[in-house]
Amino acid sequence: MRKKIMYAALGAVLVWTLGGCQKAPEVKEEQNSTAQPQTEVLTEPESVEKTDGKKITITWLNHMQEEGKKAWVEFVVQKFEEENPNIKVNVETVGADSYVTVLQTKIASDDAPAVFDLYTNEDVVMYQESGYLYDLGEIENVKNVDEQLLISGQVDGGQFGIPMETSGYGVFYNKDIFEKYGMNEPGTLSELYQICENLQAEGIQPFAAPMGEQWALALYARTVNDLISVQKDKEWYVKKARLDSSFKGDEDFKKAMEIYFSFKPYWGDDPFGTSWDNAQDMIATGKSAMLIHGSWAVDGILSKNPDCNIGVFPMPVSDNTTDAKMIKEPGTMLVCYKSDDLNILKASAELFNTIFSMESQKKYAEEAKQIPAVAGEYNMLEPLKLIMDYPEDRSFVESGVQKFTNEYEDIFYETVSAASMNDTLNADSLCDELDKQFSVLIK
Repeated sequence: MRKKIMYAALGAVLVWTLGGCQKAPEVKEEQNSTAQPQTEVLTEPESVEKTDGKKITITWLNHMQEEGKKAWVEFVVQKFEEENPNIKVNVETVGADSYVTVLQTKIASDDAPAVFDLYTNEDVVMYQESGYLYDLGEIENVKNVDEQLLISGQVDGGQFGIPMETSGYGVFYNKDIFEKYGMNEPGTLSELYQICENLQAEGIQPFAAPMGEQWALALYARTVNDLISVQKDKEWYVKKARLDSSFKGDEDFKKAMEIYFSFKPYWGDDPFGTSWDNAQDMIATGKSAMLIHGSWAVDGILSKNPDCNIGVFPMPVSDNTTDAKMIKEPGTMLVCYKSDDLNILKASAELFNTIFSMESQKKYAEEAKQIPAVAGEYNMLEPLKLIMDYPEDRSFVESGVQKFTNEYEDIFYETVSAASMNDTLNADSLCDELDKQFSVLIK
């Protein structure tokens, strides 16, 4: 059943896309071919020189919107093209909310990128079982990646996705605001509510809430639910997708949604008109104090104000301090499209080697302000060091947790978002609607 669900999720989009296309994009000489895939493992390239002497162009599709990540991509591409003058890398960056649609449309119209990223293990499984991914296990520098992180990109013994980083999820905050008003990091829900009240009394919006972008809203809801529900059952997402477990009967989920919604009075006057870009600016300028997000928020905030003093603490979910844990998981995974053009595959392999070289990884830590997947000594910012070094007993490591596929995730957070627009939250009604929507998807 699970395999049927995943094929249906991707297949439905591709059928719809093909039905809506007037004409497939014209493939130019320098574009990468996306004809019928091969089956062999992608190994270290010997040469990528074309016999006709023309340059090879490969496309790298990503959703790295933060300025530091963009600068890092430029660094990698420049380094790569200097070392491989006959290969040109065409970088395409799109927003997170439209990324999946753009990717699936490209695949459906024979314009698949040579290298692209996927969010979760479930995405890797779906694309691999649909025949779109190459096994990257034999590429030299990929072997430098932390073994525990590599697990998230493995399918049936093959290495089809390579995590870019370790991502941390928690509450990122402007330390100068906390210090100005004599506030310490909260360890309990009651302490966090009190901080919110104190901030509002000072005329400062407690949370920068970019609810205008569904993926950002998802992080607010997901961070709470993962600590309450998923930490108890790492198959929570899978069971919900299979209908092995209903939302209606899940008291932990109801509790998580009630806690998530209880902070709505602290989201500001127009959270659903607030974008991710707005939220970064609000923290950077001190208009707002806190943001529930992933570790890439550090890069985004500092791109607005390089002098912003950023801290991070785990999201409290009860009045027991031991329940507040830093969430860590393998980050975005890079994958390689299964092209039938050996030259494209060889060029892609060389790009992976450049990306996961120690030089590029050090730049990733410094420029993109991330926690690299390759172990090493890095010059990282304080909040990132804090996440990386957070004690094991104060962390929830989500390696191996299978999340919703894109289709299920979209329906899940669309439903949560719609409920979040109301003045009050009816948890039972939310659960009824989620059960209804999921039952339709599985048919």
